[in-house]
Amino acid sequence: MHRVAAAAFVIVVASLVGCSDDKADAPVATPSTVSTTTEAPDVAPGCFTFEEVDRGASVTVYAVRDCDGRTLTIDGAPVALPVGGTVTHGEGLACTDDGRLVVKAANSDDGLTYQAVDTTYEIDGTTLVEVDVAAASIEAADVQPYYELDCPVGG
Repeated sequence: MHRVAAAAFVIVVASLVGCSDDKADAPVATPSTVSTTTEAPDVAPGCFTFEEVDRGASVTVYAVRDCDGRTLTIDGAPVALPVGGTVTHGEGLACTDDGRLVVKAANSDDGLTYQAVDTTYEIDGTTLVEVDVAAASIEAADVQPYYELDCPVGG
């Protein structure tokens, strides 16, 4: 895991309570802060919170907000990103030392070699703006980051 001095991050975990098809009894997300890092004054910070909004057998979906709790958007739509996947498809998120968010995706036809794409975003107000896309072919031994939420926790 990366230690970050240039950005502040908060990981938020939501617990879901209840289960019903009736909207009145629908699960309610209750966020709670897990950890934060400190913000460096000499670099413009990128500050993200991740709130679990859905969970399946192998994927967790996170709403992405700034540290003021404002929902971040891409092309005007609220950002909700999956983390996890299957043997041949992975989705991950990573935070960079310079306060950017990297959305990671990897796909494979055989579970041995993956086509990986890293799309990097930075915050502009409440909008995530794409600043870079990098594609590569990677081996199964290098695919784990494409199934994880890798943003720093701790001080």
